[in-house]
Amino acid sequence: MSSFDEWNKQKKKLNNDDVSVERFFHYRDVWWCKLGKNVGFEQDGKGGEYVRPVLVLRALGKDTLLVAPLTTSKDKHFFRISVGKVDGKDAKAIISQIRTVDARRLLVRIDVVSYDRMNNLKKAIKNLF
Repeated sequence: MSSFDEWNKQKKKLNNDDVSVERFFHYRDVWWCKLGKNVGFEQDGKGGEYVRPVLVLRALGKDTLLVAPLTTSKDKHFFRISVGKVDGKDAKAIISQIRTVDARRLLVRIDVVSYDRMNNLKKAIKNLF
């Protein structure tokens, strides 16, 4: 079975999760998130649950949020902005992969990014435009 088929099974289950279970996410939070198996160069989740840490950039309501996937890759790139230590590892936000997700994708909050790091990140995002 392909990884797309496996992810689609999990995505169907995720879509049927109880929407009444609220996830209390806030600006600067870092969460494990089920990003899934994506197309081409889009950032995927990893492992059997297709998860990746994401940084909450903005709440768009109680059920949706704008996030930036995180990476611990040492590769330098214009679109990878340091957010400091996350869960004990040097992490970077991949600002080219910012996306809206449903709160049902969130699993567990793992950290909070400092205001200084978030201000640097906001400047980098503004420079994209």
